[in-house]
Order: sequence, then structure tokens, then C-alpha cells
Amino acid sequence: MPVLTKEILIATRAKAIIDRLDNTYDILKCKSKGKEFISLLERMPVMLMQNGVLQTMIYLKTKNDTSGKYESLYQEFQGFFDNGCLIEYLMTLDDMKKYAYCHSSAIELSVKLKQIAVALKQFKDDDDHKAE
Repeated sequence: MPVLTKEILIATRAKAIIDRLDNTYDILKCKSKGKEFISLLERMPVMLMQNGVLQTMIYLKTKNDTSGKYESLYQEFQGFFDNGCLIEYLMTLDDMKKYAYCHSSAIELSVKLKQIAVALKQFKDDDDHKAE
């Protein structure tokens, strides 16, 4: 049985997340909802690096948008960390190493989400152009 490394785990989870989000928001189609979601995914790594994982998760959780994309993305990160309420978990961490690990994992996941979404979008666009 192959050994699951952190990179493989993150890539696998990121692809599953993209699939779930695509079912909800059509992120791979040329609809405005999908473009907005890809834009959010493209901004996530920078948001995490600049603001930290706790502040970014609070932003996603409290952002008031009618589409629900911010809340959905927060729920996906919460599911990735599998710690109940992610914000509460991050706020109660007393070990900086654990927080740093969560921070780096969130960045890695967001980078992979961005890469997969952009690549799949490009692939879909190329297929649409070939069909024309």
C-alpha cells in the first residue's frame, strides 16, 4: 500500500473539494458565479499569507454574500482540518508549532485549490474552443 504523503493528501482533498464546489457553483463553466469563485480561489493563498489562517477563516465565515461561496469555502477548510469549529480550534491553540502547521497546511491547500481550478478551467475553455 502506498504511503500517503502530505502533498498527496492535500492534492487528493483539493480535487475532491473542487469537484464538490463545481457541482454547487459551476466553477468550470463560463458563468459569472464560476468566474467569481475562481477569483476567490486565486486570492486565497495571498490572503492566508498576509492575514494568517485564523483571520482568513474568520473573514470567510463572516463575509455576507448572497451566493454562499465564502461560507462554502470555509466549510471545506473546516472539513479539511476536521476539528469541529475551525475558528474555535485555531483560537484555542496554545502551541505555536500547531498553529504554524495549520497555517502552512491551509496555504498548501489553497495553492492546490487554485492550481486545480485554474487548470480545469483552462482545459474546459480549450475544449469549448475546439468544439466551435
